Amino acid sequence: MRDLLLIDTLSEINGESLILKAMPFANQWGGILFLCFCLVHSCYEMLHRSVYDANLGLRMKENIQ
Repeated sequence: MRDLLLIDTLSEINGESLILKAMPFANQWGGILFLCFCLVHSCYEMLHRSVYDANLGLRMKENIQ
């Protein structure tokens, strides 16, 4: 997250968007939608993994007892 803020700060200093230059999209909204998709997908993966790990931990605890 800190790296994205650094890139955003650099783009503000230079007056042009480095993030959108780095993405192979024709317009600005494509890049914004792609960033939103990546953010939502990574949050979903973290939530899914934490729920899976919690369930696995409960099953292991039940097996030990």
